[in-house]
Amino acid sequence: MNQRKLVTVSWQKMCLPLKEGGLGIRSLSSINQGANLKLCWELLNSNHHRAIFLRSRVIKGKRPITYHVFSSIWSSVKHKFHDITCNSLWNLGNGQDISFWVDNWCREPLINMLQIPENIHSALSSTVNMFIANHEW
Repeated sequence: MNQRKLVTVSWQKMCLPLKEGGLGIRSLSSINQGANLKLCWELLNSNHHRAIFLRSRVIKGKRPITYHVFSSIWSSVKHKFHDITCNSLWNLGNGQDISFWVDNWCREPLINMLQIPENIHSALSSTVNMFIANHEW
């Protein structure tokens, strides 16, 4: 009589490539994480009307809102906002669109590095280009 053997395979092993002994199945969780990162990046950087509209609703003063809005996109990507901003590099260009104090153009926002109190943040409106003269700092 032919006996079948019950084989249990963990999800992690199933998602390994065939060459590594897995089944080569792509992890839906990883695919979702990647898609949410891409959506968040596009939300922050795209000039499409839908991105501009959503940004106007969920980004206030270059920071994400903390209260709830009814949006299936925002509820999926709001947790990725920190990952995108902390792991992005700046191409300063002429520096006109980059906040000297609030943006993380030098690894971490200067308001965090210098521990500037939050009640002063709105008064700090300088841009990077204000500190450059003749292409030098």
